[in-house]
Amino acid sequence: WLACVAAARGAGSAWCIVFCALALGAISFHARAVPQRILPPLLTSQYNDQKTVAVDLRSHWQASVVEVGDVPNRQPVDPQSVWSWPDSRFGANGSAGHSAAKASTIRSGQRYLARVELASPSHGAAMNLSFRLPRLDAVHLAYRYEQEPWVQAVAGDTLPMAHWAFADRQPSFDIPQRPGKLSLVVDIAHRGVVDAPMVLQNAHTYHQQRMNAAVATGLLVGVNLVMVVVGLLAALTAPRFNPRPVRA
Repeated sequence: WLACVAAARGAGSAWCIVFCALALGAISFHARAVPQRILPPLLTSQYNDQKTVAVDLRSHWQASVVEVGDVPNRQPVDPQSVWSWPDSRFGANGSAGHSAAKASTIRSGQRYLARVELASPSHGAAMNLSFRLPRLDAVHLAYRYEQEPWVQAVAGDTLPMAHWAFADRQPSFDIPQRPGKLSLVVDIAHRGVVDAPMVLQNAHTYHQQRMNAAVATGLLVGVNLVMVVVGLLAALTAPRFNPRPVRA
C-alpha cells in the first residue's frame, strides 16, 4: 500500500491510488471468500518445544451435521468423500471456525462431520486428539499425510473397548507427526448435544496427564479406604460401655 502511494505521488495522479485501493480490496475479498483449512506450521511444531500447547480444533475446522440415513454407529462415512465435498456443504460460506465451536445437536440418522488440514514442517512428537465428552456413542477418526491412504480408528461409548485405539475414559487418538500436510476427518455418531472441546496436543503430555490423574485418584481412594478400615478397627476394639443401674 505504501509503495502504491509513493508511485501515485511520483506519477502525480490520483488514479493510481484508486486502482491500488480497488486491487487491494479485491485481494482481501478473495482471501475472505476462500476458506482456510490449513493451520500454520507453528501449530504442530510447537509440540516439540512447548509440550503444554493444546488447541481446540472446533475453532479451526469445517464442521456440519449431515443426514446419513440408517448407517450403524460402527460404520464410518467414507473420509475421502467428506474431504472432497464442496465448502458449501459445511455452511457459513465454507469458513472454518464460525459455527463449528458452538454446540451441535445430532439426531437419529445424522452425523457430525468435520475436516481440517494441518501443516507439519518436520518430524516431531506424536499428537493426541481427544474428545472431552465420554458419553459420545462413536467417534471415527481418519487421517493421512499428503496423498497416502487414509488411516482410520474408532472409539465410543457404544463400542467395545477392544475396538478403541487405546483404553481411556473418553474417545482419544494418537496421531504420528511427519513432514507435510496432515488431513483429518472426524465422524461423530451420537444422539444428543455435542458441546465438548476437541483438543489436539502433545501425545506424551496427554498420557502423562492421564497417569497423574490416575495416581491422584488412586491415592484418594486409598486414603478413604484406610480411614474406613481404621474406623472399623477402632469400633471393634473399643471397650464396651455397660452402664450400671442407678439405685433409688
